[in-house]
Amino acid sequence: QAATIAGLESKLGTLERGKLGHLVAFTAPFQNEQAKARFVLIDGLKFEVKAPEPGAGEGRLSSGRGGGPRGESRPGAQERTGDSPGGPRPDPSARPDVQRQAPPQTGNRPDAAKTNAGTLSPDAKSESPCPPKGAQEPAEAKLKATPPAETKSKAAQPPAEAEPKTALPPASAKPKAEPAGDRGPAPGSRPASPEEKAPPKPLVDVATEFDADRAPKIKTGGSVLIKDATILTVSQGTIARGSILVENGKITAVGPGVKAKPGITVIEAAGLVAMPGIIDTHSHIAIQGGVNELSLSIVPEVRVKDVVTGDDVSIYRALAGGTTTARLLHGSANTIGGQDAVVKLRYGKPGRELLIRDAPQGVKFALGENVTRSQGRFPNSRMGVESVIERAFEEGKAYLAEWKSYEQARMKDKAGPPPRRDLRLEALAQIVEGSIKIHSHCYRSDEILMLLRTAERHGIKVQSLQHVLEGYKVAAEISDHGASASTFSDWWAYKVEAYDAIPFNAALLTKAGVNVCIKSDSEELNRHLNLEAAKMVKYGGVSEAQALAMITLNPARELGLDRRLGSIEAGKDGDIVLFNAHPFDAFSRCELALIEGEVYFQRPEPDGKLGARPGDHQTMPQATEAARNHVVEFTSQSKGVFALVGATLHPVSGPPIPNGTLIVADGKIAAVGPAGTRVPPEAQTIELGGLEIWPGLIDAGSTIGLSEIDSLPVTQDYADASRFEPELRASTALRSDSEHIPVTRANGVLTAYVQPTGGLISGQGCVINLRGWVPRELVVVDPAALDVTIPTFVPRTPEGPRRRPGAGPGPGQEDAEGGPDPQARRKEQLEAIREHFRRALRYGEIVAQARSKGVAPPPFDPRLSALVPYAKGQQPVVFLANHRTEILDALAIAKELKLKAVISGGSEAWKVAGALKEAGVPVLVGGTLNVPSHDHDPYDAAYANPARLHAAGVTVAISSKRGGTAGATNGRNVPYEAATAVAFGLPEDVALKAVTLTAAQILGIADRVGSLEAGKRANLVVTAGHILQPTTSVLALFIDGKHLTPESRHTQLYSRYLRRLQEVRDGSAPLGLDRPSTAPARIPTRAAASPSPASP
Repeated sequence: QAATIAGLESKLGTLERGKLGHLVAFTAPFQNEQAKARFVLIDGLKFEVKAPEPGAGEGRLSSGRGGGPRGESRPGAQERTGDSPGGPRPDPSARPDVQRQAPPQTGNRPDAAKTNAGTLSPDAKSESPCPPKGAQEPAEAKLKATPPAETKSKAAQPPAEAEPKTALPPASAKPKAEPAGDRGPAPGSRPASPEEKAPPKPLVDVATEFDADRAPKIKTGGSVLIKDATILTVSQGTIARGSILVENGKITAVGPGVKAKPGITVIEAAGLVAMPGIIDTHSHIAIQGGVNELSLSIVPEVRVKDVVTGDDVSIYRALAGGTTTARLLHGSANTIGGQDAVVKLRYGKPGRELLIRDAPQGVKFALGENVTRSQGRFPNSRMGVESVIERAFEEGKAYLAEWKSYEQARMKDKAGPPPRRDLRLEALAQIVEGSIKIHSHCYRSDEILMLLRTAERHGIKVQSLQHVLEGYKVAAEISDHGASASTFSDWWAYKVEAYDAIPFNAALLTKAGVNVCIKSDSEELNRHLNLEAAKMVKYGGVSEAQALAMITLNPARELGLDRRLGSIEAGKDGDIVLFNAHPFDAFSRCELALIEGEVYFQRPEPDGKLGARPGDHQTMPQATEAARNHVVEFTSQSKGVFALVGATLHPVSGPPIPNGTLIVADGKIAAVGPAGTRVPPEAQTIELGGLEIWPGLIDAGSTIGLSEIDSLPVTQDYADASRFEPELRASTALRSDSEHIPVTRANGVLTAYVQPTGGLISGQGCVINLRGWVPRELVVVDPAALDVTIPTFVPRTPEGPRRRPGAGPGPGQEDAEGGPDPQARRKEQLEAIREHFRRALRYGEIVAQARSKGVAPPPFDPRLSALVPYAKGQQPVVFLANHRTEILDALAIAKELKLKAVISGGSEAWKVAGALKEAGVPVLVGGTLNVPSHDHDPYDAAYANPARLHAAGVTVAISSKRGGTAGATNGRNVPYEAATAVAFGLPEDVALKAVTLTAAQILGIADRVGSLEAGKRANLVVTAGHILQPTTSVLALFIDGKHLTPESRHTQLYSRYLRRLQEVRDGSAPLGLDRPSTAPARIPTRAAASPSPASP
């Protein structure tokens, strides 16, 4: 596994012919704890482990004469101690950055074997946290190599019986090379201290996941009976308790009375929920060598299916979320890109075994920014894009006509030489004639209409529109043309053309009769498309059946594969996934995924059994229709006293209160209690029976108010260019009328910690309420904390430094490959951070002394002055750190300087949970819906991060700021980040606190917000259902006791274009296609399948 992590499995890791001769000979079997390393062979050179005499310090590797190949010592081979579970041993891939506590005893496991000899490590930089300036480096091992000529004769000699000593030298010792026969202590040496004599703490053993771990335990051979599950058939409603029989990869029977034939594997699925395998219509995983052919703007001859690979770990991770089929698309840099491929996600199989060969062939078109921003070629405008498409269609027609003429002449024996075959024109001809289907990337409504009009002029149908974020504006035209629509659930504002995206897009398109799919275009999003579809129940009120169809049957229709995929019914492929609760329950997780009856994902459970979520959770979590339609009537009154009665109260600081009473006076909570709690006579009483009241949610890490459009730098104010800027304050740049504020607030997030992220010492963040005309009205605490960005750790690989997946260049990582050592650069930066805090302390002392003595203080330094309260430990310092080495660096700085530390981001915090617990440092986890940092991390590493931290005793809150990246668009999804943590082990009440009370405690505002308690601000959310569920509707909001409706630009756009759709239907508004304006739009209405139980 170590060789695999290092990318050297073809050269090292096993004893096989053709691999490098790197061998170790032990005095006993490797599993034996008394085994000692005796000989080491590296590239044909033999090294002998010499036993040290008392006082000699360390065991040495020696040949008995000379040093290396030329008789000198080999320099630079550093000794590592405590790099692996169970104690030191030769392991070039071991990582000493988490040496905090010993793992439990593991018996005779190979990875628990202990070696007492000196260790041998390659000459490589360690990944350990960078030490303070002046700290000693580890001691160098003494190596003496046997020349090749002597290897053969010495190998024949029996090994010496003397065993090396158990003690290892302290890390600070640097013994000089000495003759092999000298066993005495070095001149001037001192006796080792008790601390130095103590063995080093071993590496904390963290979970890993390799292909062997990913292999399912259940094998079916393609024939299986899934017994007693709740079955969401999609096409025929829900079967409350039934079985599914799959034979030779095909479903042959579905219903309550289905029995297994002899010899067929039976999966006991009582308590689980079965649904068709999820289909992702827009993906770029499993493609080798990039997804864009950038040479020209028209390249339909290139084919994705020629470069499909089955060993992309993203395949396995998508499977683990229930996705079994994906359409792999060419990128969107070309007006007409390459041909797509549709695959079954058979992880680990050759690419050819993933392909669905009878799927209709598609090609990628692209419109808008992705095409026009390529400045080195035509087109650079939407006008140019239309011209390119028009010309391409004409060229395709001409090529098709040329071949038809040739074929006609050949039939009459009058043909000359055939036309020259041109693969590009051939593909264009197939697009024109319809055998290659168009799937077009698009955003804006005007470009959507342009494509539909252009295609219709040539008699061509557009099979699907991808992204189609403004599709709701032209829903009638899309329906009339007959194009399918694959869209995001709620992504918006990540670039200019996505600024008008709304989460109601899918619902409005569905109302227009369009075949709507929820897709990913992301190796992260394709792992939880079930939750993305669940949001459509909230946003626009689509039915359960319609939402399920958006990730199953509708995608199958778009791909032309609905005869095989998309529903659970006899005759279709046995692509079935099992969840431990309803897939629209955010607390559920996928337990099993089958493709054509064979298991390709099986969640590893301790007892090997499939685990249903305790309780009855087989139905979609949704409040009653009466509760969802409840209108909260509120009349403002001068006294500011009102009572909310009849709802279930969720104080968070205590148990829920059914049929409770909550009284608000002067913007604060005056009383919280059960029914019968005395209501002041002057209070306005609001009846909320059947609803639920929660404290306003808190996003503990965001750039809301500082960022508007992610791709537009002029709208970004969360980072500056300087590396050390503690005097900067986020409150200065707050944009109180940012559209992100009402959008985020509408989902119940009422408070946020706004943090700057630029440079190393980034500035001071503030806590705001999401309501206010001016920044002063928004701010709750300013400043709330100092934000410090730990320099990005760049893992080393055989090819050199490499950033982990998803990590952009961090501070100090501007150097190109082959430039200065990034780890040396990191050490300098970390020391610079320390030095700024030290200088601030000295500055503060000098100013205080000057004032006490009545003399003139030194010149005012805004940077050092701003740092003083943080350097003194009076206010919190929030360290942005994700990699475990970054987190340990932050802890080391905080311990050395006695800072009041908080970790933000913390994507690998679970790997150093013991160190965080020992330091007493809380973590603001930057979301759970993140891709794991490394290919060998467990698929659920990010999902389970909060649960593992909580189990270790670490205080945890959850923010929207995924992985520490900037962006304000994800704030409204904070509740679902917390819900995912519940699905993977975090107790539900702890998850709720992570976005309310615990977040408030970490941010120092628990006396004001975070729970329903008398005396706190009246920040309240009224819902129909559990606030962490994506199917729950938010009905009313209160900030400081002031009533707000959950409205935003998104709800306004939805209402506006819903009216436009109705006007087109009524004939009072024209259709935006090249048709007579008086002609009524023909908008078909597709009947949705009923979710009611189906008969067997």
